[in-house]
Amino acid sequence: MTTEVLRAIGLAAGYGGRDVVTDIDLQLAPGTAPMGLVGPSGAGKSTILAALRGRVRPTAGRATWGERTVGKLDRRTRRAFDVAVRAVDQEALPGVDPRWTADRLVCEAFDQARRAGRPAAGSPIEVLDAVGLGVRFAVRSIGSLSGGERQRLALAHAIAARPRILLLDEPATAVDPGARAGVLRLLEAVAADGTAILLASHDLEFVGRLCPQVQVVVDGAIVAGGPLPRVLAESEHPAVRELAAAAPLAVQRFR
Repeated sequence: MTTEVLRAIGLAAGYGGRDVVTDIDLQLAPGTAPMGLVGPSGAGKSTILAALRGRVRPTAGRATWGERTVGKLDRRTRRAFDVAVRAVDQEALPGVDPRWTADRLVCEAFDQARRAGRPAAGSPIEVLDAVGLGVRFAVRSIGSLSGGERQRLALAHAIAARPRILLLDEPATAVDPGARAGVLRLLEAVAADGTAILLASHDLEFVGRLCPQVQVVVDGAIVAGGPLPRVLAESEHPAVRELAAAAPLAVQRFR
């Protein structure tokens, strides 16, 4: 549906000083293949995701959901947006009470979905199982979880509402290698079910396995785009060449 398309149109944004990103154009529509955002640290990937969520106000251009400006949604529409467009931050579950249990957090996502008129995704245990957190984790407090477990719980919280769009900012950096494979399979299944995914990550192998297309962000601007193997092999931009040189094993796997 066109009403569920999330766009950045000529977007520039920052945090009160010089713009961190400029002239960003992106489109995420339910049913389309996952897209990756790659680039060096500090390039502006997280700022793009924050602006798409309405957490950062653009200084130029717009972030829109359907035909509406994300930063100007009325309360009812914002509630629907917050269910349809879900996010996982680098710091998993910021601001969540660490005394909450895992199943309470998932139930909160179910409640948000019901209030917005959207069906939830199964039961809390089924959602936790989907991210590799078995039934024994359901009554664990968030504060007792490891970094990788918190990241997987953050993903469970995001997918519980069956979103149309997922914005993922380094969603598996603390997840151990065995569990990362499960996270990747889950995201592939979520995408196959019609959810659009925008994945920002330094992990080229993870991005390359999930995302047929990538955009490379350098110094706040998109400097290259396309299939990751082609971008790494053909781009003449120095920063893209540095990315390829820093991950030779990942590059070899894509060839």
